Amino acid sequence: MPRVLVIEDAVFTLRVLEEQLRLAGFEVLKAMDGEEGIKMAKEHCPDAIICDIMLPRADGYAVLREIRAYEPMATVPFIFLTAKATRQDIRKGFALTADDYLVKPVSGRVLIAALHKQLKSSPE
Repeated sequence: MPRVLVIEDAVFTLRVLEEQLRLAGFEVLKAMDGEEGIKMAKEHCPDAIICDIMLPRADGYAVLREIRAYEPMATVPFIFLTAKATRQDIRKGFALTADDYLVKPVSGRVLIAALHKQLKSSPE
């Protein structure tokens, strides 16, 4: 069962994402701020990370930079899921090496498809 870390500070959104992912067969780890997300990623080495950008204690950009700099996690699929929807926001996410960039609100079907695509294309 693939393990996914979801880093999201909105409680309702986190619950919805957790439910959608569990129903799709994923084990879900949760963090509600960037620093907690970084710590959990390093401790549990998830198969993929879904991360908001606007987070307390470390924003999603800082989380991505830290994950990419940590050798055991450097190639783990990283998906931004955020309300930041301008072209500039999206370009910045990809420039920082995000694997995908989804804009809220997103359907569970789209999120699960994006996650499967990243897991299928990630190195073994």
